[in-house]
Amino acid sequence: MKNRALPRNEHLIMDIFWKSDTPLTGRDLKEVFPDWNYPYIVNMLTKLEEKHMIAEHGTISYGTGRARKFVPAVSRSEYAAGLVSACGIDNDSIADVTVAFVKETCSHSDELYDKLNHIIEELRAKSTEDTSIQGESKNG
Repeated sequence: MKNRALPRNEHLIMDIFWKSDTPLTGRDLKEVFPDWNYPYIVNMLTKLEEKHMIAEHGTISYGTGRARKFVPAVSRSEYAAGLVSACGIDNDSIADVTVAFVKETCSHSDELYDKLNHIIEELRAKSTEDTSIQGESKNG
């Protein structure tokens, strides 16, 4: 997925979605952003839905009306990966970018290294599995 950086207010809304364990409505967001008028929030939700950043997840009744509930359609990690990809980072430079990112943002810990090693092992296993499936379909 390649994407552009979200405008500031759309990103603020996505931060709330990424931190939430439950679907959110425009009314929920109005409580978080009391200075924003409700039609503006609905407009932001529409834009985020059009960008496939959020997805409808049912409705809820409010008095005589109904409100749509939304959940993130893209995780924070997927969004960040899309931004990196849009900057022209490809398979040839992904390892270098990963190392630079770890040096820039993380404290070096055994927990981090264990997690990275686990991810590498999963990717290798998937790559081996994909290769064997391709070989079987060519031979079959």
